[in-house]
Order: sequence, then C-alpha cells, then structure tokens
Amino acid sequence: MNISVIRPSYLNQFNFDDEDFFLVVDTFRATTTLAVLANLGAKKIYVVNDQHDAKHVQEELCSNCLLIGEERGIKIAGFDYGNSPSSILRERIQNKSVIFTSSNGAKTLIQLRNMKNVYLGALVNLSSISEFVGKLASKEKKNIIIIPAGHINNSDEFIVEDWITSVLITKKILEMESFKIVKQDEFWNKSLKILDQRANLDHLLVNSTNGRYLTKLGFENDINFSISIDKMNNFLKVKEWLKIGNSDCIVLE
Repeated sequence: MNISVIRPSYLNQFNFDDEDFFLVVDTFRATTTLAVLANLGAKKIYVVNDQHDAKHVQEELCSNCLLIGEERGIKIAGFDYGNSPSSILRERIQNKSVIFTSSNGAKTLIQLRNMKNVYLGALVNLSSISEFVGKLASKEKKNIIIIPAGHINNSDEFIVEDWITSVLITKKILEMESFKIVKQDEFWNKSLKILDQRANLDHLLVNSTNGRYLTKLGFENDINFSISIDKMNNFLKVKEWLKIGNSDCIVLE
C-alpha cells in the first residue's frame, strides 16, 4: 500500500483506483473552516466551485442555506459569512445548513468528484484525521493520496502551510500503519527540509505568503486558529456528489 502527496494539477497524470483514500488539505483556510462548521453542529454542508454555483444551489436546493465563502480571501458580496474559522466560531451555526465555496480548497474537492473516499484534513484535526484515514485505508488495503490544495491557478507556487500539514499527516499515519511513500516531488523534499531544521512552525506559517496576506486583510485570528494543532477531533468526508443543473455540488458529513 502506498501513500502519496500530490499537487492538484498532477492528479490527472496518474491512474488511481476510485476506492483509494484521498485527503484534501487547505490549512488557510477551507478545510479548517469546514471542520469548524461541523464542530458547531451545522445540519448539512454543501461545497460548490464558486459563488455562482453557490447561489444556484441555494435557489434550487436549499433556500434557507447560509452562504459561506470567499474569493481572494475576501467575503463574497451577499454571502452570510466569509471563509473565516475564527469569526464563524462566534456565530450560531447549529442545525443550519450551509453552502460553502473558496478560492482553492473547494475547487480541489470538486476535482475529485469521481472518487468514493474523500476526506478533509487540517492542523486543527491532525491526529484524528490521520488516525482514522490511516487505519481504514490499511484495513481495506487501499492507497492514500494527500492533496495540498495550494493555489489552484499556480501549481508551481509552494504553499508552505498546506505542504507542511500534508507532511505532518503523512508522518502521523506512518507512525501507526505500514505504507510506502511514493510520488514525491520537490515540494515534499522542501517541506521535509523545513521540518528537519526544526523551524518554529508557528512563526514560519504566520509569516508565510498566505499568512502575511491574510494578516494584511485583517485575518490574523484565522491564522492563529488554523495553526493550532489538534484543536478539535472532528473531521469531514464527502458523503455524496450532486449535480444541480450545471453546478457540481458536494455533500459533506
């Protein structure tokens, strides 16, 4: 059994079994925010590609759904909340259904529409997601493919928070289960070097390209929240894929 860490743009270069286990990571901030929504008791969570799909799905499927999401880090006009885990934490989400979209994480999830076992991981649920996916994939003798979302429109940009999170998840899985690491690339090696140097991860991630950008936008609390390792135990997986008109829609559980 193999475990791979692969950029989204590289997925079409490999032939995967549709029953392999896929784990999407978007630490700043989609997979963190979605974990928060689940932790707060959201009734149902839909993920779509962009704001147009979000409004279409709301009209056709879920008129009472809250709209949550961002483009380029900023809350979309007309949406109820942005992609801000620290802000949503203070609001009332319990028993409400939500439609979510984001610049990178949501779009990466949509790319996996034909896969049966898709999970979401982040630093805030590092141990719980690693243990669950590692044990289940090992039991079912399936490969694990971890996907750092990065920047969907620039796969050559090293998004340190997504890659560091992905490497830490890989290491955690390997502590518990026997997998062979395959399909490494330069970003994997770069991340290992950072970890081997025992860098101050909090300082590194806060001062990363996205960390500085989000701070400039006023989201420093989101960064501090998102780098809190094992802040919660819950995690999400894709329950089903829907097609609403021309809009792809993911239901999480």
